[in-house]
Amino acid sequence: MDAERQRRALEADGYCVLPDILSSRRLVRARQATAELLAAPDPAHFADRKATGSLISVFPHAYCAALAAWPPALAALAALGCAAPKFTSGYVIRKPPPSPPRCWRQDGGGWDAPLSYAAPALPFFLMHYRVDAEPANGCLRVLRGSHRRRHAMRDLAPEAHAEALRRASDPAHPALRSLPEDAAAPVRAGDAVLTARRNGPPPRRPKRSL
Repeated sequence: MDAERQRRALEADGYCVLPDILSSRRLVRARQATAELLAAPDPAHFADRKATGSLISVFPHAYCAALAAWPPALAALAALGCAAPKFTSGYVIRKPPPSPPRCWRQDGGGWDAPLSYAAPALPFFLMHYRVDAEPANGCLRVLRGSHRRRHAMRDLAPEAHAEALRRASDPAHPALRSLPEDAAAPVRAGDAVLTARRNGPPPRRPKRSL
């Protein structure tokens, strides 16, 4: 991993790809754990989240602690300047085909505070991938630099988990469309993606950060 290049990408674009974080053996275990978590919810849970994906909390599974403390992931974070990261929450996100596009969403709050646009942009969202993800099968798409400046989508989709967006009941909604400036972040199984969220205090009505 080129830590300096990844750090610059994280600061400028708001995300970076961390290659080969999960070993082949750890990847098999991660697939087993996520399959067990995904088998638990009622089918209505998935029907209610067509656009956002499953969003199953990892806390009920003992594997959560092992993955959160996985040494290669912690070493990659340390190389980027995060020497003592703190875990707050985790989810399994799955969107099986066919499904509508995942709506544009925000992962933090506090955008009314100037501190939110300062460096470093904390906290972070670390995503482990258990399958290959490319544009053809729905890899992450990002709005580069939107963690440091306001983007119009924050007003068009202030709450990504609102029912209309969650269910994709209005396919023409701007939050469900591609944007000319968006960028794909393809990864391979075992890679991780680190995205910047925000570092300001939450406003009266919490938002989510792009």
